[in-house]
Amino acid sequence: MNTWRALSLLALLAAAAAAAAVAPAARRLAAARPSPGDSGCIELDSARLQNIINGALAQLEAIAAIRERPDGSGPKPEGERVLPADQFPNSTDPGSGLWLGSQASKWTAGYLADCYWRAHALTGDPAWVELAAAELPGLEPVASETDNHKVSHIFDSAVSEAIAARVPGAPLQQYQRVLQTAAGSLAARYSDRVGAIQSWNDIGDPEFDVIIDSMASLKIMFEAAAVPGGDPAWAGMALSHSRKVAEEHFRSDGGTYHVVRYNPQTGAVVWRGTHQGYADNSTWASVQAWGVVGFTHVYNATRDPAMLATACTAADYFLQRLAEADDGVPLWDFDLPKAVQPWKDSSAAAIAASGLLRLGPLAEEPLYTAAGAQHVASLADGYLGWEGGGQRVAAVLRNGTFNAPKGLHSTGLSWGDWYFLDALSTLQRLGNSTACA
Repeated sequence: MNTWRALSLLALLAAAAAAAAVAPAARRLAAARPSPGDSGCIELDSARLQNIINGALAQLEAIAAIRERPDGSGPKPEGERVLPADQFPNSTDPGSGLWLGSQASKWTAGYLADCYWRAHALTGDPAWVELAAAELPGLEPVASETDNHKVSHIFDSAVSEAIAARVPGAPLQQYQRVLQTAAGSLAARYSDRVGAIQSWNDIGDPEFDVIIDSMASLKIMFEAAAVPGGDPAWAGMALSHSRKVAEEHFRSDGGTYHVVRYNPQTGAVVWRGTHQGYADNSTWASVQAWGVVGFTHVYNATRDPAMLATACTAADYFLQRLAEADDGVPLWDFDLPKAVQPWKDSSAAAIAASGLLRLGPLAEEPLYTAAGAQHVASLADGYLGWEGGGQRVAAVLRNGTFNAPKGLHSTGLSWGDWYFLDALSTLQRLGNSTACA
């Protein structure tokens, strides 16, 4: 028995009840993953990987060329396509393929800065550092806002990566202060009675909703607690939140609910369902992928075996259901009836790729790493914004779906781009450029 399976067994005794119904991961993965001889397995050699990286960087350069920098630096772009300093890329317009902006207070506002940080990781070019740093002044005032859990996404994207990059001469203490402000804002939404951070609605609202997406950027709580002046209680809140999500969001088969609602007075669960998935009892592909990412991050921060078990449970279910896809990219929900429009979601595949490539080494399970690489290869085979027939889009990836019930589908998504760039940089660092190896 290898190390991660032994840890998983310990975790079953502690908290991961959902994992008890799931068979050993390596056997499941071996059954679901295409072999090199299968038509579903796409080879991604080093030359193709570098071409993808170059194309993605060109897409980011095109954004930078039309972007008014929030810190006022750099040349002022001109023309009708200018992206103002107070607008941050969110999704692309279905008609034109160009970026649509959103306010700094939207949860997606930090992903452009994060894409620039990933570009720096891929190239080492300091020009990307300058672009990323220029985004922070437009975001920093939001760090103290407590109206929902958005600050975790925004500042994990814009600031956590800045700290991790350790660029010489960077204002590290400023970045740390902003991260701690954001962590404090999240902490204000924590309930001891529920044992979790309220995702939506005002503090004190009788509908205490927790969404599994919250796991994606929860790691800022651990990071902020660890830097000088941080509050150790933040790490405890984050771990409690993670354990609550592991306990209440997972079904016995490893699939997940998007939303769990609690009674804030008693801490009892009053409803489980979805906001953007197909049905309350279906599994929205993106949030399953965010479960992989989130629990992987929490395990990396805590080495709590229950968190590793839960990350593996989320990953195994995603890969099992992905085997139903015709091209290695999932539909927006894993449980769509045939009569429902089968929109694809490239962002779900990108999120999963990022999580799997990080989970593989931590779990000592090469099949996860190989599956993450295969996700990158699948996305490169028909989902790149600058390739393929039809209209090109300004995003790195096309055909993302965020809220199909409201018609938000078939578009580029800023977070899909970031997770894809993260997967590319991890794959480059691991030296594994062949998805079917």
